[in-house]
Amino acid sequence: MKKIFIIICLPCIFSTSACIQLGCEHHHTEETVSFVSGSKYIALENKTFAASSVKNVQADLISSDINIIGDATDKAYVTLHVNGSSVSSLSPKDLQERANKYYNIQINLLDDGELYISIKPKIDRIFSEDGLSFHVSVHTLPSVAGQISTVSGDMTLQNLASIKASSVSGDIVLKDIMGNVEAGSTSGEIKGDNIGSISDVHTVSGDISFQIKTLIKDVDIKSVSGDIVLKMPNDIATNIDLSSVSGDLNANNFKAVSFSQKSDHHVEGTINGGGKAIVANTISGDISLN
Repeated sequence: MKKIFIIICLPCIFSTSACIQLGCEHHHTEETVSFVSGSKYIALENKTFAASSVKNVQADLISSDINIIGDATDKAYVTLHVNGSSVSSLSPKDLQERANKYYNIQINLLDDGELYISIKPKIDRIFSEDGLSFHVSVHTLPSVAGQISTVSGDMTLQNLASIKASSVSGDIVLKDIMGNVEAGSTSGEIKGDNIGSISDVHTVSGDISFQIKTLIKDVDIKSVSGDIVLKMPNDIATNIDLSSVSGDLNANNFKAVSFSQKSDHHVEGTINGGGKAIVANTISGDISLN
């Protein structure tokens, strides 16, 4: 009788509730997990690194979602899952061959400590039966900074040092970022909870919502079609300049607010005597400072 052994590494906590063996530097596994109800992803690749060797993460992705969480201790690791037409019926070899045929995939730790992740198609047009969508999970130290760019993909970034993030078509969700955040999305929402500070945040079509602790730099927030909500400590000191072509403006929820100009579509003034500037404007949307 053949014996089957199942190896589980602990601790191994994924935001997707999937736990995968990470005992070797680079291997393939057939494990299937569900990131979205009814949508099955199959693990394609795992890589582990000494956590102290990873200083920052740079990701340049197409057709890929990415989660980065600063919860690692001695080991940092990257897991890559794929989904697409008939992937569940493919053998591990066939799945790897499809990925290699149509996509350039790089997961490398460079000499300067940059963990570089890139997923891009090799050809301009991939037929739907051959195309793949990817989900990247990264677990690293909370001292790591991230520079993440996606085309057609969402990102969730949590418990990291600082972030520069951009998405052409996808949402950006940030939580527990100690330092500064810069973020932009063409078509998607940008949300930040428990953020150290922000400087440049913009969307073309999507809402912007942030809860910040302080102001390290001047802040520039823009949305063509979307609401802007910025929550700050009541004692924060800032100059404000808010404008909206067709939306409401609200900055009345602070004890020491003084307006030098106030109309339905443009507000200027100071909060707690003034300080770093907050400039926020939208064409079609409301702006609220709380």
